[in-house]
Amino acid sequence: MVCFWPEFVVEEKGREFANCTYRGYVALAVSSEKGTFTREVETGLGKDRVANMTQFAVEALTLLRDVIKGDAKL
Repeated sequence: MVCFWPEFVVEEKGREFANCTYRGYVALAVSSEKGTFTREVETGLGKDRVANMTQFAVEALTLLRDVIKGDAKL
């Protein structure tokens, strides 16, 4: 699933998902040999695009770090 700013989520088949129709939401995933680790984040930062994008990056890097360290939960 890929989330495009900020109006809809598009899957490879082109379906829209209602859970990404508001600002401050991101769905993250990291795949590894142990499985696919996912995390959904709602920042609560409203329409502040810069703050949301910054928090999305922090959450994505945190998930990646947790997977690499073996701390992420399936």
